[in-house]
Amino acid sequence: MTTKLILTVFLASCAIFHIARAQDNAANLLVKHTWAIDEDMMSGLGTHQSLPAGTQITFSADGNWQSTQPIFNATSGTWQLKGNDNLLMQFGSKAKKSKGKILKINEKELSFKIKRRSTAHTYTWHAK
Repeated sequence: MTTKLILTVFLASCAIFHIARAQDNAANLLVKHTWAIDEDMMSGLGTHQSLPAGTQITFSADGNWQSTQPIFNATSGTWQLKGNDNLLMQFGSKAKKSKGKILKINEKELSFKIKRRSTAHTYTWHAK
């Protein structure tokens, strides 16, 4: 009985550590690079406004982001990572936070999807 309890606690600790480490790694990768746009796509109802080639975005460790071109009419805002891949972004100082999901992140590539109203926007970036 005691061995089973110790094993269960050990496995649970390992799982919690792995989840916390993955979240930490995603956040570290976000702030480590300046990201340049490769592609943006929109699904849903509305008019798609593509980001210009060369658009860049930077995430800072204090929870702010900045871009060289407007994204949803804002060139700055805040960000927060919840769990491994749930990204909350605020576009401008008074806008409501938009829910997003990190689809892929590594040393070279970042891809995330942001849901706004009746649309979903998927952005793919490369590290500069």
